[in-house]
This record gives sequence, C-alpha cells and structure tokens, in this order.
Amino acid sequence: MTDPSFALVEARFAELEAKSMDPSIHTDQKEAAFLMKEYRTLAPVAEKIRALAALEREVFGYLEREGIPAVVLKGSSVARHYPSPELRVQGDIDCLVKGCDVERVSAYLGGIGFCQHEGESDHQLVFVRGKQKLELHFAVSGIPSG
Repeated sequence: MTDPSFALVEARFAELEAKSMDPSIHTDQKEAAFLMKEYRTLAPVAEKIRALAALEREVFGYLEREGIPAVVLKGSSVARHYPSPELRVQGDIDCLVKGCDVERVSAYLGGIGFCQHEGESDHQLVFVRGKQKLELHFAVSGIPSG
C-alpha cells in the first residue's frame, strides 16, 4: 500500500540528483553550486522518506496478507494533497486498526523488532525500532466512542 506521494518525492529527488551531478547542463558555477547545496540538504530528507515508505510497505503488506483492515492516518495520506508532497515531511507512520486487531498487530510489530514505547494513551500504542516510529491507533483522537 505505497502512497503515490512517495513516488512523486522520489522522482523530484532523482531529478535534482541528476541535475546536481551533471555539470554540462549548468549555465554557470553559481547555478551548479546552488543545485548541489539543495541536493545535499534534501538527501537526508529523501532517505528518511524512503525508510518510511519501506516501513509502510512492510507493515501494510502484512496487514493485507492477514486480512486486517487498516487505514493510513496523516503522513503519506495527507502529503498527496500538498502542492509538492515533499513539503509534508513525516516523522512516523500512523496506522488505524480495529480494537480487536491491536493484539495481533502488536505481536507482529514485536516480531519484526519493534518495542512498545511506554506511556498511556486512550487511542494509540507507540512502537519504536531504531529511529523508526509507528503509532498504532485503535481509535481516532477527539471523536467520542459510541
């Protein structure tokens, strides 16, 4: 379940990478220096986006194979509505599942190296693996149940 906005960000980054690395297309050294600086600035952002896209594919692939209904909240699902998706920088994945599926999904996340972050919430569990963070929502914050 890869979001199309990831493909747009990747395409923009590839275009910028090609332009910054090919001196024959620049009219002057200032333009080349500017593009190289922009490329170096965006490289860590693009890497983070790639890692989040891979995590999203991994988790939502599992959910789909297991027949567990899920929805991406915020993040990549919102980025597609921005004039340029890379303007919506993400820090984590927000996944909404039914309450009855939380235990099963939590076990899966533990099996792939995620640890549950301590802390109380009435609508989500937070899982961390290295620098990756996934919020497993089982209710939508701000919407009364019932």
